Amino acid sequence: MTAPENRSIRLEIAIAAHEAVLLQGLEAWVALGLISEAKVFQIARTSLSCPIPEPQPQPSIAPALTDSAAEAEGTEGGDRSFLPDVPQPRPPARRSQSRPPARPPARAEAPSVVTQVLQSFMAELSLRWLLFLGVFLVVVSSGVLAATQWTRFPAVGQYGVLAAYTVVFWGVGRWAARQESLRLTARTLHIAVLLLVPVNFWAMDSFDLWQQPWEWLVVLLAAAGLSGLAWSLRSPPAMLALGLGPVINLLGLAYLHWGWRVDGMPLVAVYGGTLGTTLMTFWQQTGRSREGRSQTGRETAAPALPPLAGLLVIYALVLLLGRAMVSAQVPWAQLGLALGICGTLLAWLAEQQFETEDASWHIWELIGGLLLLGGWLVSVTAQPPWQALLVSASALWLLHRRLGRFWQVADLLLLLLVRLQIVYLAWLLLPQPWRDGVTQQLLTVFQAQTTPWALIGPVMFPYIWAVLRLRAWLAKHQQRSLASLTDWIALGVSTLLFLISLASPSLRLFNLLQIGVTLLWELRRRGQTQPLVNLTHGVGLLTGAMTLSLLTNLSPTVWACLILGVVTLELWASVGSG
Repeated sequence: MTAPENRSIRLEIAIAAHEAVLLQGLEAWVALGLISEAKVFQIARTSLSCPIPEPQPQPSIAPALTDSAAEAEGTEGGDRSFLPDVPQPRPPARRSQSRPPARPPARAEAPSVVTQVLQSFMAELSLRWLLFLGVFLVVVSSGVLAATQWTRFPAVGQYGVLAAYTVVFWGVGRWAARQESLRLTARTLHIAVLLLVPVNFWAMDSFDLWQQPWEWLVVLLAAAGLSGLAWSLRSPPAMLALGLGPVINLLGLAYLHWGWRVDGMPLVAVYGGTLGTTLMTFWQQTGRSREGRSQTGRETAAPALPPLAGLLVIYALVLLLGRAMVSAQVPWAQLGLALGICGTLLAWLAEQQFETEDASWHIWELIGGLLLLGGWLVSVTAQPPWQALLVSASALWLLHRRLGRFWQVADLLLLLLVRLQIVYLAWLLLPQPWRDGVTQQLLTVFQAQTTPWALIGPVMFPYIWAVLRLRAWLAKHQQRSLASLTDWIALGVSTLLFLISLASPSLRLFNLLQIGVTLLWELRRRGQTQPLVNLTHGVGLLTGAMTLSLLTNLSPTVWACLILGVVTLELWASVGSG
């Protein structure tokens, strides 16, 4: 039988877990020795806490716990922060463990070229281009469908298909512009309308809607309607920041598609469009420059046209040129100057933007240069080559401005090459009888009938003066390396022209006189630099010797005495000056 002093009393107390007095009672019982701290922890784990997820072991970041600490944590770990006043056992000390060195993250493999191209394409692919593709497919598919049945419809009905599309696109775009979620669709449709306006005028002229009075009425109504559509898209709510000038320019290029059945009208339309666009663009750019200068008080770079407006005008101009080349069969040689004007315009617009953050000016400058080259190639074989000469003059002007911006050797060499062929084109510009007469007179004067090719030396020598003038301009702008290179180029070309003229004694002497006069002029302008003085002195001695050789018939002995005397004088002068 158990002793009375060893008997235990079992108490069961029902109390809500959220009662604050529970903690105070447990603390009092611990102080009285009626309950152990381990029992308090057990009650807290089972009744006063929520289970939390076990943390994943991370041996490389935190040191592992000892076995005793793991037992203290238990498998039913809970939050004990709700017992601030209950004395808690001190956690055992953790063993010191060295952490392994962290491994560097693995370097991601670089994507392949195909992956990069696909990623770039997907980045460029946007909803706008998808909308343009949809509009294009609708127009083309409907045109193909209508083309199979066009023989059953009059010309007005055939044109009505295109006009209907234009009006529908404009109406849907106006409706979409009033919807907040369809602004991009509205902008796309309105751009499509502006792209279709020149095509409509082309179609009116191609369908020859000038036969009946009622066809004239259709043309007038269509022209007025298209002009009204384009005019309504110059400002909100069309969401196209075009402005007044680009819309007028676009409509002017569209109206130039009329009357191409008249002889000479395609050529007049092309040059009227290119010259008109160039003058209007220049006027707009100078106006923007004056406005920016009045606002900032200094010269600022500003694009000549808003990007969208510029693209639309260029599109209309290219459409005009394309029709003249492909449909109207205008000889390409007659369009060389038009291509050159377009190239000059694009390159000049790029020049106005090169100080801005927009890097697209490189592309426009490249396209402008290609158009200039194309205009020169198609017109250089024409006789007389006045179009190629004007295109070359435009290229010379642009290259001179570019050289003043970047000071690059490539621009300098290209500039000198363009100047050289300008001299040749200017000679070809003279009528053939004049060229033949001048050539015959020069051959007679210099007695070079057997060597007519030797005339190239004295005839091309003015090019040397142009090179030296360019050298002076470079030196004025403190471009010493480019100026020095230009000096060497002038010296090399002069030597080449002199060697060409060696076949004729008279031409040889005349060429030396030109070189001597040029050197004396440069010596007077630059000052007495030692290399220039030595070169002028040597050319002077050679000129004197050739003059004696041409005017007299001296024996070799006399020539030897003369050379010995000159050498003696040179040595005496050099010793005396030293």
